[in-house]
Amino acid sequence: MAITWGRRPDPLASTGAWRVPFALALVAASVVSAFAPAEPPPPPNAITPETRGELQALLDLHVDRIAERDGVGYALTIDPAREAYVACMRERFALPDRAPMLRPARVLRLEPVGSTYLRAVVQQRDDLVERWFRRAGVTWNQARPPFYIWRESWRWYLSTPLPGELAAAPLRQYEGAPVRGDDCAG
Repeated sequence: MAITWGRRPDPLASTGAWRVPFALALVAASVVSAFAPAEPPPPPNAITPETRGELQALLDLHVDRIAERDGVGYALTIDPAREAYVACMRERFALPDRAPMLRPARVLRLEPVGSTYLRAVVQQRDDLVERWFRRAGVTWNQARPPFYIWRESWRWYLSTPLPGELAAAPLRQYEGAPVRGDDCAG
């Protein structure tokens, strides 16, 4: 029998035997997390609690860019994939004193159409307008050697469905008030 004074030394600390189980547990956890099924992203036209605020912010930015005569900022609010819509919106941008006609632009109603678009009833001054929004992804490469990271960002654009995508009938009324279509849509 041996007499010990104070703490006894830990046999695992002195031999390093703890390193192997710890390394195996770390490798197993990283493998499981790498192959675990990720939660699928919501569809591009999903209406989340933030959607109305995001679209309202886009409309406010759109009108502010018209008031400031900022053509570059204005173009960033319009879907670049819809060339005819972009051309029509450029012509609208060239009209003088257009911003007061649009203020205040308020989103009143949202509904998903198809798998890509949101259709909104927007109040502009004294009339109601049907507007289309599309959420598009932008992918870019952020190069930071030795890593090359692909990032994806989603943003809303004022848009219009392509002729083959338009499945919904146009809105004609909202709560008894007439709704007119977007001049550049269609």
